[in-house]
Amino acid sequence: MASSALYRARLHSPVDKISVVKKNLASTQVHCENNVAFFNSPDGPALIVELEVNHVQLHSSKITVKCWNTLKERFGLSLTGTLAELRKEASRYLKRKEEEYALLGHEKHQVNFSDKAIEVHIQAITFVDRELVFLEGSHSRRIHSAQLKYDGFGVCAINVQCITAYEDDWDSVVSLCKNKNKLFVSHNQGITVIELASCESQVVYKAQNARCTVAPFQNGIILTDQVAASLFKIDWDGRVQIFAGTKVEGSQDGLFWNASSSNQLAFVSNLTPSCMYATHNQTH
Repeated sequence: MASSALYRARLHSPVDKISVVKKNLASTQVHCENNVAFFNSPDGPALIVELEVNHVQLHSSKITVKCWNTLKERFGLSLTGTLAELRKEASRYLKRKEEEYALLGHEKHQVNFSDKAIEVHIQAITFVDRELVFLEGSHSRRIHSAQLKYDGFGVCAINVQCITAYEDDWDSVVSLCKNKNKLFVSHNQGITVIELASCESQVVYKAQNARCTVAPFQNGIILTDQVAASLFKIDWDGRVQIFAGTKVEGSQDGLFWNASSSNQLAFVSNLTPSCMYATHNQTH
């Protein structure tokens, strides 16, 4: 898999203030939650990049009196004392955590599991917030939920629970997203929606090998269909309608109903209530 880079930009017209956050990332998807970026690639661990200091790793030199109560709550710390004492105790705490992670075989810059078989076979992930994640493990053909624990040194998955297993005809899970009490799962046969309360499932979009990427949008989801080279919308009742594109591959700007793109679509949603950004490969 080719490596890529993560950029930060201001959503302006035109987009500006573009800067590199991290280079040499082998990733197929990125999820951002509260100043933390999570990356995943097929059959690998979920990697973490901290976008702002003290959101994943505790930086003892960056501790201030003003932010200490927030950091205590975020990382579950019970350290007390003056600012100088807090920084010294924090350094000792991080050293102990480093040794603990080494003993457990954990890594600082990824989501760690006690079950290493799950950790190294993650194919798709989605986040509800910085503390709850849904993920798919290719080795077990099961979709799991997990809570994320931030301890100031790294991130560990706890309370891991199986939501459902799936059959061989899915082959693999491409993308996941949650909207309210429904989990939408994209696989090689299309898209299935799972009711989280009952774990009942239903196919809402059939598209063999379309490798759809899904994301929550309004009261349903929006998805890319790489075969049709278009974006589609599925509402809460399962109705499907074209959102952008003409179902014909091309490279034409315009209003969303007559614009065309290549079959290498990607998009970013949930940035603002009325705006979504999409991109496609122009090298065809």
